[in-house]
Amino acid sequence: MKQRFKRILSIALSMAMLSMLTVGCGSDSGQAQSIGDTNAAESSSGSGDAGETTEAAAEEEGWTEPVTLTYWAFNNVEEPIRRFEAEWNETNPNRPIAVDLQVYPFEDMHSKLMIALNSGQGAPDMAEIEIGKIGNFLKGTADEIMLEPIDDLVEKHKDDMIMSKFENYSAAGHYYGVDGQVGAAVAYYNPELLESAGIDYHDIKTYEDVEEYGKILYEKTGKPFLMWDVSDVWALYTLITQAGGDWFDDEGNVVMDSDINIKTVTWMQDQLKAGYVIVAPGGANCAEEAYAYFGNGNCAAVYHPLWWGGFLKQSVSDIQGKFRISTLPMWSEDGYTSTGMGGTCHCVLKTSDKTELAKEFLEFTYMTYESNLYYGSQGMTDPLRPDVYEELSKSENSVPMEYYGEDFYQVVNDALVNMPGLHITSGYAQATDIVKQTMCYRLFSEMEDPATVMKECADELRAVMAGQEE
Repeated sequence: MKQRFKRILSIALSMAMLSMLTVGCGSDSGQAQSIGDTNAAESSSGSGDAGETTEAAAEEEGWTEPVTLTYWAFNNVEEPIRRFEAEWNETNPNRPIAVDLQVYPFEDMHSKLMIALNSGQGAPDMAEIEIGKIGNFLKGTADEIMLEPIDDLVEKHKDDMIMSKFENYSAAGHYYGVDGQVGAAVAYYNPELLESAGIDYHDIKTYEDVEEYGKILYEKTGKPFLMWDVSDVWALYTLITQAGGDWFDDEGNVVMDSDINIKTVTWMQDQLKAGYVIVAPGGANCAEEAYAYFGNGNCAAVYHPLWWGGFLKQSVSDIQGKFRISTLPMWSEDGYTSTGMGGTCHCVLKTSDKTELAKEFLEFTYMTYESNLYYGSQGMTDPLRPDVYEELSKSENSVPMEYYGEDFYQVVNDALVNMPGLHITSGYAQATDIVKQTMCYRLFSEMEDPATVMKECADELRAVMAGQEE
């Protein structure tokens, strides 16, 4: 296994940072491109070099010419897809494939996919759908949902993987996709700034500690402890779900205006008013201004999904060894130490005439020990299989440990142990839009009354969902 890992790592470390596993930051750029085999047939559902061979017959007899699997993406996934395409063909010489990978801008891809599925024409065999959009594709009954269930794959791997991420892509009694990462929220700390005020980041265990140490830091240095988004969901949704709240309950009812949500945002407003927290420069923790602000030592902490550290590393030079990660503070002594934020659903489309082959490649690329070990070695990622972390922690060339501490993988493992399940319903995309476009700005820029804002946003979401049901 060590030799296997070294081979994987040598490939991985040639890449600066894998962008495919990050979501929410920078996903709206890029031009549509086809990166598939130039000799492949025109990409559409049911097309391919072995199009005359039915899937059942091909499975029994094998084939000689590569079968084309069309894959639509909004992230730059060329490196891993090409890697696993080549490895598949090496492992399955009598069942070769050619992946016709087409990368589109974020909004374009999701709109194009929805149109193709609704019309029944032109959809790919496989696609990735961002978690904020997945609700649009999981509406209706099992017969109406146009994603192929992967229940058999989940059953096969469920004891080895973090199941809460599969729940995000479940509906109508089935599982419909697999994520490339957990997206566990962690705390990024600046130990030097905290130590200048006599604070050890290891002592920050609860949000009461955040308030106490935030006051000390502000009084001694004049600098804020944290910064929060006003144009994105990350800070607000992290603290709300970690507190046990959400936009929906178990039955899909809107609970955006619940008492726990109101209590949480009230506390967040109090920290802003006191000066212990600021609105992130640029309006979001993912803005270039925010990376520069934190990277240059102006703020003590950022609470964000793990992948944020990869963007920080890309955006700010000379940060090696300056920052550390920890599990999030808890709202209570027995509270959650993290929450799973963001994600991308990698899935197979029902309209494909190669669903079984596509599911096999999906499993091969995202669910095996080897594939998770590969993704974990890329940088700031947290694979769905916890059994790879021990091997990752042994690497002498680990970018995460080099930049964020030798205990990096132990922290991630601790975070994964205790996370709430999220309620990703058919209305999740609409909820996210309301939070990004209205709620955060009113709460953290205009500082309006939390109960009023949450009630009005919840009523807007209820009206949107009621309109969709008519």
